[in-house]
Amino acid sequence: MSSHVERTVRVNELFDAYGALLTPRQREILSMYYQLDFSLGEIADALDVTRQAVYDSVIRGVEALERTEALLGFLSKMNRVRDAIGRSLPLIERSYEKLNGRSQLIGDDAFVDPEMQSIADDLLAADDQLKHVHDILQERRG
Repeated sequence: MSSHVERTVRVNELFDAYGALLTPRQREILSMYYQLDFSLGEIADALDVTRQAVYDSVIRGVEALERTEALLGFLSKMNRVRDAIGRSLPLIERSYEKLNGRSQLIGDDAFVDPEMQSIADDLLAADDQLKHVHDILQERRG
């Protein structure tokens, strides 16, 4: 993926997570630039401002989104949860097949996969962190 595409994906993820914390004008300009793919000149014409003003707003808006991510880490936590879920699916399938192939249980912990337990613990910890971040965002919006 090119660096421009990667940057656009990153900013759109940040915008989805934290866009509500930007000023209305920053939201509008970043949406036009990153989501609607308008050029700086097109945005300037549409909003009747200079191209430099649009450029400055894009830079400040992206910096604000990056600062918010650095403080809260919501996206990185969400990505860790997504990775843990991806890793857990094959383990869940294997565990299900093991359980399905046996006619009786030997004991409560007989089928606990240590890797599966570790992933479950990571998911629970990430879920607690995401709830905390969600509460913080709700307080700031409220």
